[in-house]
Amino acid sequence: MGTKKTMVVLAGAILVLASAVYADDAITVSSSNEIGSDIVTVTDDDNTFAGMYDEFIMDMTSERVDAGLDIKLQMTTDSDGVPEAVSWNDDDFDWYAAFRPVNFITLGFSTDFFLSGSYLAVEDDNIAGGKMGSDGLTVAYTGISGLTLAVTAPFGFDSEEDGPNKFDDDDKDDEDERYFDAGFGGEYNFGGKAALGAVIHDIANSDTRGWGIYGSLTPVENLALYAGFAYRDTEGLCDIVDKHLINASIAFTPGNWDFAADYITSTDEDFYTGLNIGYDVSDSVNVAVGGTLNGEYSDRANGTYVLKPAVTYTHSSLGEFKAEVDIAFVEEDFDNMTLPVYWKYSF
Repeated sequence: MGTKKTMVVLAGAILVLASAVYADDAITVSSSNEIGSDIVTVTDDDNTFAGMYDEFIMDMTSERVDAGLDIKLQMTTDSDGVPEAVSWNDDDFDWYAAFRPVNFITLGFSTDFFLSGSYLAVEDDNIAGGKMGSDGLTVAYTGISGLTLAVTAPFGFDSEEDGPNKFDDDDKDDEDERYFDAGFGGEYNFGGKAALGAVIHDIANSDTRGWGIYGSLTPVENLALYAGFAYRDTEGLCDIVDKHLINASIAFTPGNWDFAADYITSTDEDFYTGLNIGYDVSDSVNVAVGGTLNGEYSDRANGTYVLKPAVTYTHSSLGEFKAEVDIAFVEEDFDNMTLPVYWKYSF
């Protein structure tokens, strides 16, 4: 049995045992399914089918035990837009399990959670450098009001040679050395008005060790600010990856309006910025227009611009429907257009 399957079985066994110990602990189950597609990719030369996907998410929560599953099936196409297969891989499969033996200690398996300042409102995603959890074992302490401390050790999902805990093989002074991959982080929340935290990854390996500092601020109702700095963020976001990354984001929701802006930059040349403006026409209809830009400071005109007008309809029993038009320009010339749509419903 592979490492990943072994860890899933182990986490499942722990959950069953924990559930048995806390049999009186009420469990809440929520699930959703999302069916979507970019429908068609339109270029100057051709129009091709863009494939489709189906994503199922289930969460089980209780006072002592939480667990979740996220599975995404993809219909892939070839270069001519002809469907090839319906499949999924490790990137389309996620899960987590968490057990609280006491109120202030959480044992988490595959629990990805982030420092709040790493959030990007337009992308609805987090900078990887702000991650306090991992795809392995994470132990979190919340015994002091407002303070969260966590230590994590990823499993060996990245390589067939890796053991139950991940090690990095690096060529250092012409010798192969192995380092235990572990991380540590902490965040303090100032009464819901602000948060400040820091995290360090791959502590034992000086060649790959990275760290980040992140903060968030909610000075008034409906306004949130996020910012952070990462050293050696090897994953990045929005195609911005560098030794140093700076991120900033703002979300403002006055009345029926919602405004969001993102910014990511390296300390070299690359940057990303995103903007979205939405308006609630009614309780069930929202219209929005957004856009993103990936470029270089020395040559902004030759960046990639994407314009994204969208409309979202929410029905109390049928779920959420969204239709969008993504129009991309590269070096000021039209590159392609897609028509992302999805239907998301809960049950």
